[in-house]
Amino acid sequence: KGADEIAKQMHGLNIKSAEKIVSPIKTVIEPIDTQGTTHLSYMFPTLLVLIIMFVSIVLSAALVIREKTSNAFFRNFITPTNDLLFIIGNFLTNLLIVATQIVIILIVALILFKGAIIVNLHLTILALLLISTVFILLGMLIGYIFKSEETATLGAISIASIFLFFS
Repeated sequence: KGADEIAKQMHGLNIKSAEKIVSPIKTVIEPIDTQGTTHLSYMFPTLLVLIIMFVSIVLSAALVIREKTSNAFFRNFITPTNDLLFIIGNFLTNLLIVATQIVIILIVALILFKGAIIVNLHLTILALLLISTVFILLGMLIGYIFKSEETATLGAISIASIFLFFS
């Protein structure tokens, strides 16, 4: 094939413009309208669990220490009541406080996310209560290990920070 054949083929082309030859396909890129949307709904479960973790650990450790250092502790200690009853009472108190906070956060989330959470609400509540239970028990353990409120708070915040780092 010589130069004459190539020249004949080029004269047979209908497109004579260099711009059409270099970019034969025109593309138009239009951005997707993301105005008014937020990615908070994707981060909401993680933020909710982190809130539950911090509140449960620190609150339960602080309440156990407050109970141990109060004047009523000695009166409770000398009564014939089982120690397990006090532990269960402390646990239920913490669970009630954390459950109230969870309900308030979920109500706000239902308003903001317009019902996206209602689909699996029963599973969500069950999972949140189980997560709360684990962190409350861990905070109570921290409270029973340490002697003063300052060290218990420092230990609870340290454990919660380690969990935050590894989450």
